[in-house]
Amino acid sequence: MPFQIIFIILRLRHRSDPMVQKRTGGAGFYISKDSSNLTFDNTMVSGFDVPVQIEDGAENITFNNLNISRSSPRKSFQALSTGYSGKEQFDPRREARKEDPFYGARLVVNEGAYKNLAEFDKLSESFLADNLCTPIAEIDPETGHLVHKLKVTKELPDRLCYAAYAVVNDLRNALDFAVCASCEVLNGRPAKKAYFPFAEGPKDLEGVFRRDTYSDIPVDLRPFLASLQTYPTGDTHEGGDDLLRAFAKIANPNKHQVPLRLGARNLDGVYTITNMNAIKAIDGFDPYWDRSKNEIVVAKTSPDGSCDYKFGAPFYISFADTGFLSEYPVSATLNEIMTKVDSIVLGLEAETARILQKRNT
Repeated sequence: MPFQIIFIILRLRHRSDPMVQKRTGGAGFYISKDSSNLTFDNTMVSGFDVPVQIEDGAENITFNNLNISRSSPRKSFQALSTGYSGKEQFDPRREARKEDPFYGARLVVNEGAYKNLAEFDKLSESFLADNLCTPIAEIDPETGHLVHKLKVTKELPDRLCYAAYAVVNDLRNALDFAVCASCEVLNGRPAKKAYFPFAEGPKDLEGVFRRDTYSDIPVDLRPFLASLQTYPTGDTHEGGDDLLRAFAKIANPNKHQVPLRLGARNLDGVYTITNMNAIKAIDGFDPYWDRSKNEIVVAKTSPDGSCDYKFGAPFYISFADTGFLSEYPVSATLNEIMTKVDSIVLGLEAETARILQKRNT
């Protein structure tokens, strides 16, 4: 909505005007959202997308950074300088958001998850561009061979870890916010016992809906939530969504952190041999990533063997201990999850409207 400078003078003699009406059941006047503009005492008043309420007891309010104060003797409102600090502020955009129950769910995705992921991408690109490894050679106590390695000696920056944590929490909150918004609209009251339901299978999901902590979810909303199949695939049941279930594991509310780790893959062909004593080599260049030690094992030679090499390891950052997601970069994983969360929020909004329409017919 473009910013407007608005001067408002409301006198009691204008109560009969159809665009300025006494609120039923409460004090104050408001300008109907259907009005385009009105004139009071030669002052133009523009309409809003939402009702503008001026309570009788308000001493001053604010429209678009213009303070408007009550002049007690005249029982009217007049514009004052912006330097005056009012007791009550009015923001039409804020009021519009209050009228949109799904605003919070979209907010944490658009202003939270997207921006936190952009920060994560920037930090991870900078981190991975550095030289992360130090070449070392160690004797294997079991075989006596000399093992040539590239040891990762740099730790993931705290801010990078936090950015990933923030994205996960934003997306988890978006799902809960959307479910609560739908429940509040359909129930006509605040939803205190409504969360996005995750489960281990279809039967388990039915049990989740019966729990007291999910009792605010209306019966006619549950088929849509069940259709999302928020459980893993398996031999004992049909359907399932492994990505959603893996996300639930990452976003487990009982966890106080989102563990990340380095990974390295496609190691064939990313190295260059500069000098190697082939006669003394036990194993040639068949490098592999040892995740438990955060190192790339390059080659093994006899104790007096040598191995000189240049290695460009394709490192990536992944979630730790999350099943199949641990094999994929965090950025790609979170982008995929974000797309799914977006579609669920939109789906809940559309389903809520459909249920309301059905109830009213």
